[in-house]
Amino acid sequence: MSRNSVPEAEPFDKQSDTSSYDHAASSYGKYIERLSQPLAVRAVDLAGVMRGQRVLDVGTGTGIAARCAANTVGSHGEVLGIDLSDGMLNAARDETKRLGLENIQFLKMDAEELEFPDNHFDAVISLCAVAHFPNLDVALCEIRRCLKPGRRAVVAIGAGRPPSGSGLVRYAAGRLLKKIRSLFQPQVWAPGAVMDFIDSCRPGLPAAKFTEWRKEDPYRRLCLAVQEAGFELDGTSWAGHTLSFDSASEFWEVQVSIVTAVRQRLLHLETERLAVMKDEFVASAQEVLDQNGRLYYPFGAYYVCGRVPDQTQQL
Repeated sequence: MSRNSVPEAEPFDKQSDTSSYDHAASSYGKYIERLSQPLAVRAVDLAGVMRGQRVLDVGTGTGIAARCAANTVGSHGEVLGIDLSDGMLNAARDETKRLGLENIQFLKMDAEELEFPDNHFDAVISLCAVAHFPNLDVALCEIRRCLKPGRRAVVAIGAGRPPSGSGLVRYAAGRLLKKIRSLFQPQVWAPGAVMDFIDSCRPGLPAAKFTEWRKEDPYRRLCLAVQEAGFELDGTSWAGHTLSFDSASEFWEVQVSIVTAVRQRLLHLETERLAVMKDEFVASAQEVLDQNGRLYYPFGAYYVCGRVPDQTQQL
């Protein structure tokens, strides 16, 4: 059975989506740093974060973007990271403590109900979290309310490849070269690798649950929502890279901990069956490596930048 024939998922539920991250927080944090570090740096740069500023990271996860912002604002600045997952927040606090960063605070808070005053932050960033906000318009209006006039919010959504434009052409050319190489060198690509494997082993598992707004052209929908929230659209861009894994076990773990469509479905499996499935996948991936093959994971983000209008400059 292909992914297209997976049973229809139940409606998205914010609480169950949040709790699905709790048990995976440790492995998620282990791999997200490797995958997202350059994406987090770009988000901070696009937001125009400067020393001494107060920055909000919405949907902070294990805190990678918040830590990038903290390094930029310095000791006289402040970064607040919010999330609903206790597991993610605990992982973020542990890593921040290990690094000795004292200008970050992590709070459990809903992006759709920000508990901050108006015009409170100098910049807001949100790296690959908005896809989990069922009421996108509400969250963006809250972000705008808390952001000072003239300042930027950068909201990014996960995108393994550029949605359009010249970047997509370059990406497609790169993929074509890798496919030609695959005639001589076996390749396995995430996240489809694990998704197809799950379908072949357990085709009856319920489909993952996604927010309604991201099901059709989420990039266009995000751009429109940013503008409808009262921002001036200040540019869009894509950044990403393709990582090669030389550990079959890590190739399994990175997908099941980070890819929502995988993580949610595997929650329906009993522990013993999940262990067997993992062993089978790892063995098949190891065969590829033993043949001098490659295990690839393309990872990227589509950024939408919004600026709060500065009324004083319009007078």
